[in-house]
Amino acid sequence: MFKGFKRNMPKTDPTVFGLISDRGWILERLARAIADEYPDFRYGTVIEGQPDIVYYITYSARKKPYDGLEIGYFSHIEEGLPAEAQFYKIATEVNHCVTQAHRYEDALRIKGARNIVTIPPGIDHDLLRPRLQVGVVGRTYHTGRKGEAMMTRLMDMPEVEFHFTGDGWPGPPCHVPDGQMQNFYRAMNYILVPALYEGGPMCVPEALACGIPVIAPDIGWVEDFPHIPYPKGDDVALRALLLKLAQPKLDLAKSAVNYTWARWGQAHAKLFREVYAAKPRGTTPGAKSPLARAQILQVLHGGERHSQGGPSVRVPQTAKRLAPLCQSSQVSYGAPRDAAPQVDLAHLYNIWQPDTALATARSLKHRARHLVYSPILLDLSLRGFWEGALQEVVQTYPSGPDRFARALPQLQRRYLAALGNRDVALKGYQPLPGFAAKLRACLDLADRAVFLSQSEKQLAEALTGPLPHATILHNPVDTSLYHPDRAAQSPLAAKLHHDLGIAPGTPFLLAVGRIEVRKNQLMMAELARRSGLPLVLVGHIGSRAYADMVVAAGGGYAHLINRVDPHSQDLLWLYQNCTAFLSLSWAEGASLSALEAAASGASMLLTETSSEREYFDTLARFTGPLDVETALTQLQAAIVPRDAKTKQDQHQKIATRFGWQAHLAALGNIYEALL
Repeated sequence: MFKGFKRNMPKTDPTVFGLISDRGWILERLARAIADEYPDFRYGTVIEGQPDIVYYITYSARKKPYDGLEIGYFSHIEEGLPAEAQFYKIATEVNHCVTQAHRYEDALRIKGARNIVTIPPGIDHDLLRPRLQVGVVGRTYHTGRKGEAMMTRLMDMPEVEFHFTGDGWPGPPCHVPDGQMQNFYRAMNYILVPALYEGGPMCVPEALACGIPVIAPDIGWVEDFPHIPYPKGDDVALRALLLKLAQPKLDLAKSAVNYTWARWGQAHAKLFREVYAAKPRGTTPGAKSPLARAQILQVLHGGERHSQGGPSVRVPQTAKRLAPLCQSSQVSYGAPRDAAPQVDLAHLYNIWQPDTALATARSLKHRARHLVYSPILLDLSLRGFWEGALQEVVQTYPSGPDRFARALPQLQRRYLAALGNRDVALKGYQPLPGFAAKLRACLDLADRAVFLSQSEKQLAEALTGPLPHATILHNPVDTSLYHPDRAAQSPLAAKLHHDLGIAPGTPFLLAVGRIEVRKNQLMMAELARRSGLPLVLVGHIGSRAYADMVVAAGGGYAHLINRVDPHSQDLLWLYQNCTAFLSLSWAEGASLSALEAAASGASMLLTETSSEREYFDTLARFTGPLDVETALTQLQAAIVPRDAKTKQDQHQKIATRFGWQAHLAALGNIYEALL
């Protein structure tokens, strides 16, 4: 019985052959990583047998069409060469295209190619780990004055790699030949002096002469030179200092954390199954696509009908723009009533509040043939710090414009401690009882989970486990409205002048969003006070006490104005005329206001706590949510005047990746795969 049942089961795992251009090159490494994750994948320089799918690695390996499904790997465009035309031609002929960078996905879409996915290759993380390179120069003495005992206690730091030039240290010596010491200095990030007392030491001026910073206590002649101090003999303080100095490397390494060979292989396995399950490109003449015949319902729940957040703006727009592409497209606030007819597909948004989300998902499961779910999940695992400790610490200092500045050192220490415990906090993350279980239940009910970013998907998987039915769909922005060249007529210029004292032509900073602690306007006010640039804060006041604290911290430079209507001339004028747009949130989904500002050509300073780098990368500057010094440096670079071409180029990049046309095409593909 079971054997017969197995024979009748539809095939889901196609056989795939990877046709590579040649062996012994990176292409073979790419193919081998896919084979590690997908058992039905073979590869070579000649197609073997009759596979269900041929995957050309790269597209140039396709010399003639294959009688079956075809996928091409489009790694790069050889601009100005004959291969450029071949790149676009083959992309329009194969069933699916794979790129490794969004710029090539964007280029293919502009040329009319469809069914494109970006899958970056992996890197060897076991070999490539961030390490602060710290040199310790000299040998030890029997007195212990060189600080070798303290160094022994620091050798367990995985973030730091210590290099010793002499004997007696807790690590192996690196004896430097005469005349080669300069090479040792130049290979280090820092030179550390762990000694308890010294006459010099000589390594201080030598390292500085090579342009290498020195970490040292105030001993010997150290005070006569620029250095990074720590209390003599205090290994706890030195450990904290080294962690702080290593943090930029650790933060930079996060940008590559998703580039794994396992992810490369797993994404291809998912692609092979989806391409095989879908119908080949092309339909019978006169036949309608599944989407064109479908009744689609966009569903919000809870208080979204009356709220003023991103989903309440975006979801009705999605329904409106989908209408020409399907039989019917409507918005529902909560599941339809019992008498409502069944729809082909319902797309539910938001996890908050989880009780109404789960109740709505369960109801939709009976009223829709297919259910898609977008949780719009925020990482609130550190909320105990920024919603609790932050305000408590600030309030312990006397009132005044520099109140936040005086609290900063203590806040930064508390924040670093919270960051160090983040993974533990995340595993136990329950903003409400049963939150993770309700999120998992909603995701289990859905046929497809759709996330706004990789960071949101990773957060969900940290709470619920693997989500093989998940995909990424970035937030859209109306680039026909938000444009650097679109004339914006607004009375706001006069309002800023008369009500806030910001004269026409005066540079100003802009932030758009609800005035609440999560949005971190307190940090923005500090930047305004220190930079001397007025800050215009646009948004509904969620907390009057916090708003008052923000205004006080600005020292006369922070100004609140009411919420400005979405898609209005007033909002466009603000984006076009601000010197820099700020979004320094502690937790964010995929900020619509940041997308709007970017499309309008604004210069941007953002935190990178969520999906900001994934969306904006080189189009913005970034800072930590409490790193005022870095923020000031980045702000200074961001407020440089920008010419029209720079703004236009930025707008075009945003339009290509996040415009409604690209968004609806990707959303339509998700829906059609289910329909």
